[in-house]
Amino acid sequence: MAIGLALMFGFGLRENFNFPYCSESVTEFWRRWHISLTTWVRDYLYIPLGGNRVSNARTYFNLWACFMASGLWHGANWTFVIWGAYHGAWLFLDRPFLLQLLELIPSALRWILTLVIVIHGWIIFRCTSVTQSFEFLDAMYVRQDRVQSIYVPPHILLIATIALTGSCLPRIIPMNSMARWMSSQWVELAARSLLVLPFFVALVSSISLPFRPFLYFRF
Repeated sequence: MAIGLALMFGFGLRENFNFPYCSESVTEFWRRWHISLTTWVRDYLYIPLGGNRVSNARTYFNLWACFMASGLWHGANWTFVIWGAYHGAWLFLDRPFLLQLLELIPSALRWILTLVIVIHGWIIFRCTSVTQSFEFLDAMYVRQDRVQSIYVPPHILLIATIALTGSCLPRIIPMNSMARWMSSQWVELAARSLLVLPFFVALVSSISLPFRPFLYFRF
């Protein structure tokens, strides 16, 4: 949305997300996710700290410090700090041996494992407190029979399905195959026509629903 709005005003913004949910490791995920933030942290924090041009112990410390800072950038809440430490820990494990271990298993399994790791991180990130995040995980894995069921409206399920498909489609269909398929003028026209409907649905929803502050206003 930001890139499209910027183009309407005549200037271009760099791509900020490069199909992150297609990643096969946490390291790859952070090369694809929020590229502007990770690039800034790399240039103005990681490299000045010494980057990977120092001892292994210092390199691991630099990685962890950068991700703790990234967590604090999102807000003064322990959930953000723990989320940053959580991702820093996985990157810490990637460097010495985890990436080599992942190479020994099939690509599809690497992808699924990375999704599981990232999604559990989002649980910590999204909860309002550390206690709530533990309660959430407890409800998922331990006390499922004690959890009150939550009604999810059909339109939310539809939107979630479309979002999941759109996020993972490039992982299922190779990008070069998709590019060849989309090169057809008729396919491109059909795709653009299909986008008109969700645009108007989003527009109507934004007008009819109560005001909701933009998520990043919190950060």
